[in-house]
Amino acid sequence: MAVSADAVANVNTDGYRAKEVVAEERAEGGVGSSVREQPGESPVAERDGARVFLSNTSVARETVTRIQASRAFQANLAVIRTSDQMTQSLLDIVG
Repeated sequence: MAVSADAVANVNTDGYRAKEVVAEERAEGGVGSSVREQPGESPVAERDGARVFLSNTSVARETVTRIQASRAFQANLAVIRTSDQMTQSLLDIVG
């Protein structure tokens, strides 16, 4: 969410390159994440006779990214709650 918020905050900053979070498999096992620049060209504009690279941030893309992150968090929370309920049920049975 922080990476997406940073991109939206810099949507009007000339030369800003949006970033994205990428999930990666770790050599020792498990999954990690890293932040990298989003691929693609930055739009170019002409200002006072000079070429200026604009931000490559897409507000629509960042909105979708934040919705996906929110839904993933909700799903993970549901898994944790279900696990807690199952553990409590088991403890009640073992008593």
